[in-house]
Amino acid sequence: MVPSGSLSLERSNAPTGVLTRLAHIPLELCLLPPILIVAVLLRFDALTKRGLIFWDEGKFTLEGLNLYVRLESLTGSHAMALTGKTIGTAKPTHALLIALSYALWGVHDYAPLMLDAAASVVQVGLLFLLARRLFGVPVALLAALLLAVSGYDILYARSALSESDANLFFMGGVLVWSRTIGPRGQLVVPSVSAAMRTRLLAAFLIGLGFTTNYRLVVYIAVLVGLDLALTCRRHGWGSAGHALALWLAGIAVCPALWELVDLVARGHGVILFRSEITHRPTSYLSEVLYQIHGGRQSAVRFNPQLYLEWYRIRQGWPMLLLLGAGLGMAALRRATNGLIPATLVVVPYVLYSFAPVFVPRNLDLTIPFSSIVVAAVLVAAIRALARRRVAAIGLLTLAFILAAYDGVHAWRLTAVRSGFAEAALYVRDRGTGNALIVNEVMRFYLRDSGQTCDTPQLPGTLSSLAAADRVGYEYVILDRRSSTIARYLIQHARPLKQYLAAGPLVWGENVIASENGYTPGAQRGRFIDVYSLDSIHLVGGHAARSPTCTLDRVA
Repeated sequence: MVPSGSLSLERSNAPTGVLTRLAHIPLELCLLPPILIVAVLLRFDALTKRGLIFWDEGKFTLEGLNLYVRLESLTGSHAMALTGKTIGTAKPTHALLIALSYALWGVHDYAPLMLDAAASVVQVGLLFLLARRLFGVPVALLAALLLAVSGYDILYARSALSESDANLFFMGGVLVWSRTIGPRGQLVVPSVSAAMRTRLLAAFLIGLGFTTNYRLVVYIAVLVGLDLALTCRRHGWGSAGHALALWLAGIAVCPALWELVDLVARGHGVILFRSEITHRPTSYLSEVLYQIHGGRQSAVRFNPQLYLEWYRIRQGWPMLLLLGAGLGMAALRRATNGLIPATLVVVPYVLYSFAPVFVPRNLDLTIPFSSIVVAAVLVAAIRALARRRVAAIGLLTLAFILAAYDGVHAWRLTAVRSGFAEAALYVRDRGTGNALIVNEVMRFYLRDSGQTCDTPQLPGTLSSLAAADRVGYEYVILDRRSSTIARYLIQHARPLKQYLAAGPLVWGENVIASENGYTPGAQRGRFIDVYSLDSIHLVGGHAARSPTCTLDRVA
């Protein structure tokens, strides 16, 4: 029989043992899963109802559809006759990922949105790992939380744009590269073979990101410049030259692969890349060169204020002020771990302030690194006030209130719905998919799998408009009104329906106008109007050619 004293001792120790085991559970295992759950909720909630709202989403979804059907035809599956459009945006890996999303979820408008949302959630996890290596667990957890609730990042995570998936590859590259600098930015001397493998893998990942979104070219240049500066500081210019050669070799792999794929495809009579300007077959590298420095991309303007305004609207004044404080702290301390994220925020901001086109997505990749900067200054302040317990607790509470505010601020994005989807549904409910359009979002929604394309571009002359009316086009769907024909329709045609392009508005910003280079409050592209072509009397057009579509086909 067990003595009562022993039994009593075991009972008193049992809770202590549990508490002891709980106390040894790493902090990140307790707090990181809830942060990831928040990230999932803000990115996936009601995502299947959102639809496509940005003009470029129409291009990307159709390019993905083209690759999806090509891949289906290679496997012997039944392919749709109409296959979207060839790649004209210099983002072939993004199109391929969208094609894979169609394979997973079917050809729906929400499939590429699911892809980007998942990439953004994984990016939160990678940011935690990177920040933990640079600063430790407290900063990593707070940085992950700030990114999880960032409205700026979530706006693109809930889209079919190329930011979230490209950013994921870049973040993966930065995380791999961080192994060359040691924990908390300490200078370490890895073996030559280890450093070579690390740089090659990091370069491959950011090269993969570049083929997903060529806008990463600025961030790639900054990261490579950082590595060369650190290498030169440790080993001299000779080692820096060797490191540069490794970066260039690794980055070139994915672009070279796409060039090779294009050559093989052309050998089989398949065109993968086609210029959106000349509509002639082209190559991946030609598209990249045009997008980076061709046409209107070659004209440079200076506007540093616009990006600050977008950041303030989407992140809030407190985050902007804390970012300024964090950058100031990094400049004063000049520690490697602080300068890395600060440089990846400041230099892209400065370079993109000299640009042909100003769009907020240019700086979306700064958001993870700005989250690290803000988290670092908050944790530093809390530690400085550690002896003043009340002040430290107050500051920590303020940090979580800020995160909660940002989360509520970002939650409004879950209510955004596509007016393009509603306009397409209105036309289809009237028994037709025939409409004259002005952008490719409507082409995605009103596509079919038949032998004809029913959504040609709005023509530029009245005679062509009359020809379209004569062959049976009944509706015109407008969201851009600057052309002469658009203004004519507004004055003479009967309006049937009007929808908010992206409603309800969030933060007081017209996000469509912002993504087309206008100020946040601009009204351009805010509404989608459906007009009746039958309501106006158009004469002539017998000699004119009716507008046609240019969708590609699988023979």
